[in-house]
Amino acid sequence: MPKWSVFIVVLVLVVGYYLLTVQARQRRRERVGSDFTKLPNFHANQTYMDIGGEVAIGIDDRGRRIAVARKHAQPRTRVYSFAHIISADVEQDGKVIAGITRNGQEPAGRAPVVPAAPADPLVGLFGSTRTPGRPGVAGLPEIQPILGQLSKVAVHVRLQNGSVEDEALLRFYEGKAVNADGVAGERAFAEAKVLLGSLDIAMKRAGTPPKGPTAPKTPVL
Repeated sequence: MPKWSVFIVVLVLVVGYYLLTVQARQRRRERVGSDFTKLPNFHANQTYMDIGGEVAIGIDDRGRRIAVARKHAQPRTRVYSFAHIISADVEQDGKVIAGITRNGQEPAGRAPVVPAAPADPLVGLFGSTRTPGRPGVAGLPEIQPILGQLSKVAVHVRLQNGSVEDEALLRFYEGKAVNADGVAGERAFAEAKVLLGSLDIAMKRAGTPPKGPTAPKTPVL
């Protein structure tokens, strides 16, 4: 068999394996995300899914609720009110580079932010949802990636309903090391920023009543 024929066969096998892997991952993501449609009176207008299909978060702005679905959990889906969100952090290889907290208070066990730029007295208000350079104006903290290579970008969400505590880790990139300012890195940070913004809005709407006649009077857990 000519060498070029062997090369083509190997190439076809590699491409085929990659496509099957991508399809399998997408099916897992669709399955875990479909759990939100089974929840009574839950209308997910925003859905965020882990790249591996292990975890998904659905946000119901009408009912002021957030749902966390997990592939391996019983029950598979838990629902909380916006008021139960206590923090959300963007993590790069396990290091917190940006985040928000309820009322600007640091929850127990939360890792400190890793400075990615020269210190600024206005930027240093980590968790207060203050916009850098504009004191007293509500806004998201800047997501400043640690330059170099990364293997994982995720958003770590913490929730608490009374004595019940829950955590959800949504990975937007996980795999071989890539440049933080490359295409894969920038896409992951962009997705993380959108989720962080949605959770920030949810925190600020926690005190407003649900919309519509189908919204439950009490949060479901």
